[in-house]
Amino acid sequence: MIAGRNIDDRSIRAASPQGPEILRLEKVSTPGGIHEISFSLHAGEVVGITGLIGSGGTNLLRAIFGADPISSGSLYLDGQPVKIISPQAAIALGIGLLTEDRQDQGLILEMNAMENITLASLKEIGSGPIIDHKAENNIGQHYARRLKIGANHLTTKANFLSGGTQQKLILSRWLASQCRVLLLDEPTRGIDVGARAEFYRLIDELSRRGMGMILVSSNLPEIMSLSDRIAILRQGRLVSIVPRPSISLAELLGMVNGGTLQ
Repeated sequence: MIAGRNIDDRSIRAASPQGPEILRLEKVSTPGGIHEISFSLHAGEVVGITGLIGSGGTNLLRAIFGADPISSGSLYLDGQPVKIISPQAAIALGIGLLTEDRQDQGLILEMNAMENITLASLKEIGSGPIIDHKAENNIGQHYARRLKIGANHLTTKANFLSGGTQQKLILSRWLASQCRVLLLDEPTRGIDVGARAEFYRLIDELSRRGMGMILVSSNLPEIMSLSDRIAILRQGRLVSIVPRPSISLAELLGMVNGGTLQ
């Protein structure tokens, strides 16, 4: 009733077929307070990460993306060790990050929607400083249709778009870059209920197409709805990682607050 349309209100995302391992962390630590975290991510899988505010989820995603340094431990992509020392290196390897703060870190607000969509795929729309605006328009129109972004929004500055549409711009950017691993940091914070349901649908669709995703969220029902496995962080340490069907919301809440799985 709030959204003004019917919304598919499935509380639990159906499990999608999982492919091979695409990303693995082995005892990853950072100067920002991450301590020897190890887990893997498979194609088509959503690994949810949750914990109390400040538990380390954002720091972990930034480290994987090369925005913050890794002090020790290793990252593997398709079974091969990789060094990711910058976001540019992560993008080249097919990793994208939807940041927690979309306005300060995710978008260039004075650029229009189309320009924001193509920021991570500039090689596809030009050479050097010259932009092929026809190619840029083709990419923008394609992802506007796919993510249901109004065509009239493409020439609008990102600053004047709703929170939900801004999130779709960032997601479109990573789809346009052909990323295989998507890091999602509080992706539905500050967007309305209709946009949230649409975002859940997109995450489900992307997992079915084989994309691997790591989802950091303090919204426990969201973690329960979207994740295949759930990792609980506490003070930068991995407390436990469990398959979603084996844990209830009450048990997850207990673990986040310091309990153990019975």
